[in-house]
Amino acid sequence: MISIDGNSLQSGLRRRLRLTLVVVLLAAASLWWWREHEARLQAEEIEQFMIALCRDAANGSPDGLRLITDRCTSRFVGEKCWPAMVEALRGQAVWTIDVAGGDRAEDGDGTATHFATVLVNGAPALGLRIIHAGPAGDFTFIGFWREESGAVMPATAP
Repeated sequence: MISIDGNSLQSGLRRRLRLTLVVVLLAAASLWWWREHEARLQAEEIEQFMIALCRDAANGSPDGLRLITDRCTSRFVGEKCWPAMVEALRGQAVWTIDVAGGDRAEDGDGTATHFATVLVNGAPALGLRIIHAGPAGDFTFIGFWREESGAVMPATAP
């Protein structure tokens, strides 16, 4: 005859619930870490591309125009953005790139996954709104802005 104690049933149930909770928490933490890791990789990829693009713009290399128009949603964005980059960076020895996740609060509509700001001598000169679809190399410029006299000048496809 088997005797079943109510306390042993409750302690077994508690153990299973704790184990389930631990597994769920580990899965959630792993998912969070993976998403943060992917976002960091995307931002680094965009930053490396932007460094090469800005280097071309600062040196007046025509290769940058092809690089940027290949990644733009419209010719308008590429054709307007490249001259703005060349103008902002020509002859500048000190420039940096800042890539952030999300869209620009000032004029973004929430479609961009990242925005990259080009800082010349520590001050924002221009920036690009970007959609990164996930896989490596799969990002597109959807607009840009220039800082002129402190005013944000968004330029997106008409």
